[in-house]
Amino acid sequence: KLREQAANDTEKWLAVHVDETDVRTQYLAFIQQLPKEKHFDKLREQAANDTEKWLAVHVDETDVRTQYLAFIQQLPKELHFDKLRERAANDTENWLAVHVDETDVRTQYLAFIQQLPKELDELRKRAAFDTADWLQKHTGSNDVCGAYVSFLLALCHPDLAELEADSVIYHRWIVAEHPGRIGHRFIFGEQLLRLQKFEEAKTEYEQVLAREPRHQLAHRGLATALQNLGHSKEAEESFKRALRFAKAKGGNLALFHTSLGWFYLSQSRWPEAVNSFEEAMSEQPDYFGNHWGIAKAQSGLGKLVEAKRSMKRALKAPGLRSPAKEEMEDLLAEISKRSATAS
Repeated sequence: KLREQAANDTEKWLAVHVDETDVRTQYLAFIQQLPKEKHFDKLREQAANDTEKWLAVHVDETDVRTQYLAFIQQLPKELHFDKLRERAANDTENWLAVHVDETDVRTQYLAFIQQLPKELDELRKRAAFDTADWLQKHTGSNDVCGAYVSFLLALCHPDLAELEADSVIYHRWIVAEHPGRIGHRFIFGEQLLRLQKFEEAKTEYEQVLAREPRHQLAHRGLATALQNLGHSKEAEESFKRALRFAKAKGGNLALFHTSLGWFYLSQSRWPEAVNSFEEAMSEQPDYFGNHWGIAKAQSGLGKLVEAKRSMKRALKAPGLRSPAKEEMEDLLAEISKRSATAS
C-alpha cells in the first residue's frame, strides 16, 4: 500500500516538475519492481507513455533514456507494450546515429533489442553492424564491448557469422582486462564453442571450473567441447555432472536434458536419447529442438510414424531459421520416404 501510494504521488509530482531527471529515472526503476498485478500494469503503462513523450522533448537526456529502455524491456509481453518497444527500438536507433559518442544508452540498447521478437531481426542486424563499426572507432569502451559480444552470442544469426568470428578479439580483450571475472571467460567459451574452436573453448571452461567447480553451464559447455574433440566418455561424465549440479540448485533442467539427449543421439543410444528429450519436454513442451531430437531417436528406433509426428510438430515452431529449418525439412522428407517404402 505504501509503495502504491508513493508511485501515485510521484506520478503527480513529475507532472508538475517536468524537467526533473533524477527522480524520473528512479521512479522508472521503482515501479519496474512493483508486483506483477494488473492495477500496477496500468501505472507502468502510464509511466511508459509519459516517458516516451517526455523523451521526445528532452532529446539530449541520457539517464532517463537508459532507464526507460530497461523499464519497458521488463513490461509484460502484450500487444500494446510490444508496439511501445518497437517504437523505442526505432527511436533509439535514430537517436544513437546523432549521439554518436554516447555509451550508456548504446549499452542498454543492445540488451534491450536482444529481447525483441524475431520479426525485428533486421533492426538487430543493423545494430550489430553499426556497433562493430562503432567499436573500431571507440576503442576501450568496456561496457559497449561487453554488451556487443553478449548480444552476438544471444542473437545467433547466420547473417552475423563473420561478425561473430571477428568478435574473438573483443572477447580476448575483455578477459585480459578482467581476468578475475569468470562470467567473461564463460561467455568467451560459449562463443568459441559456436565458432567450433573446441580446444580453445575447453581451455576457457576449465578456467571457469577451476574457480567455480559447480558452474553447471560451464560443465555443459565443457562436455560439448569434449564431445566434439572425440572424448565421448569424458563428455558424458561432464553432461551428467552439469545435470546433477543443476538439480542441486533447483533450477530449470530442460536445457541439460536436451544437451544430454543430443549427446546420446551422437552415440546412437536411441532409448536414452528418447528419455532425455521426454524429460526436457516435461519442462519445455514447445521447444522445437526437443521434438527434433526425439524424432531423430524414434527414426533410429524404426518408429517412423512417431518420428514423423514429432518432426511435424518441431517444424510448427515460429521463427525457425536456416540452417536448422532446412535440416529439419530434409529429415522429415527422409522419414516420409522410409515410411512409404516400408508400407
